[in-house]
Amino acid sequence: MVAERNGATAATRGIAAVTTSPASSKSGGEVVTNRAPLDYDISPGREGTPNFVFPASSEASGVPLDILEGSPSNFASWARRQGGVRAQEDAFRIVLRGREESPVIVNGLSARVLTTRTPPSGWFNGWDGCGAAVDTRLVEIDLNRKPPSTTWYNKNGEKIDPLTLQVSATDQEVIDVYAYTSRVEVEWVLEVSYTSAGKDGVLRIDDHGKPFVLTALDNAVGYVYSGGPGQHH
Repeated sequence: MVAERNGATAATRGIAAVTTSPASSKSGGEVVTNRAPLDYDISPGREGTPNFVFPASSEASGVPLDILEGSPSNFASWARRQGGVRAQEDAFRIVLRGREESPVIVNGLSARVLTTRTPPSGWFNGWDGCGAAVDTRLVEIDLNRKPPSTTWYNKNGEKIDPLTLQVSATDQEVIDVYAYTSRVEVEWVLEVSYTSAGKDGVLRIDDHGKPFVLTALDNAVGYVYSGGPGQHH
């Protein structure tokens, strides 16, 4: 449900669970808490095989054929086990809901950068993604900016003003999130600001208790798989 006032909204990724991180204070009098009146589910974006930067010590020709020709989710899992870092862009969908019947106003979504560093050397799988049509609201996060910017789009891909949303245990909101960087490697988290029972708070969403990590490709060499054993270029 869209509340009758403007603002911005929620979003993130991990795995169908609420992130548990220690409570801490935040500037402006808000509280970052691991027991927010909000809950969320997360699923990967509907795209082609994502790009990862792999350590220079690994070999591009060593990627198993079943991984190369398998599903994007299997490739992503394999890549992380090899020390790969998600490259350039990340996309995911969240379903945001309240924990109880009483309404929670979601006032804003923002990305907070924790650290930046020089992109790693190595190699990356230079494969084009294959995006799907947007069928819900999309929030685009530009991690190149300081602070990161957020831009909202409707189902038709048209820019819209940021929204303030209202959720409850029986009233949820679905939001697609797309984040990108082209300059540095970034560790970042998403913060959802909300109002519940007259009190303001912030829910931090991260990757299973760790920051999301996204890197640029400046110091890596690209390889393309064109089909068949050993077909890396």
